[in-house]
Amino acid sequence: MDAYSIILYHLKEDMKLSYVAQELISIDRLSPQAWCAMDNCYILQRDHEMALKNFQRAIQFDSRFAYAHTLCVHEHIALEYHDNGIKCFHNALQRDDEALVLIDKAIIADKKNLLPMYEKANVFVSLERYEDALKVLKQLIEFSSRDSSDYALMGRI
Repeated sequence: MDAYSIILYHLKEDMKLSYVAQELISIDRLSPQAWCAMDNCYILQRDHEMALKNFQRAIQFDSRFAYAHTLCVHEHIALEYHDNGIKCFHNALQRDDEALVLIDKAIIADKKNLLPMYEKANVFVSLERYEDALKVLKQLIEFSSRDSSDYALMGRI
């Protein structure tokens, strides 16, 4: 339902989104997905303060819900709370084991798309697993990556 609510948000379907959010809240007030749907309503209304409060509520209900952390980042940035946005971004990345599994699936699913490999290197860097990050970056460069960000990340390591 969180994916459906974000689709409604992007389509600017505020009435449908509001209905979905209210239904989800009435079904389960403790569901982080319900609060994220509600937050998407607030974002459409440009009420970033209220959206941020509700995203934080969603995180309280499920601290591992990376989607809520990610949307918190966007709201902090919209409100120009950049330091808090960076903290939320790091919290979203803390779902390291799940992230690595999903990234590996993405790499297998589309071998021509090099972005998942770059993201895998970023996750390794955030975990301070620099040797693993370098291995991934070297593979990425071998696959004819001409993206300067690959080299920049390698230089940071």
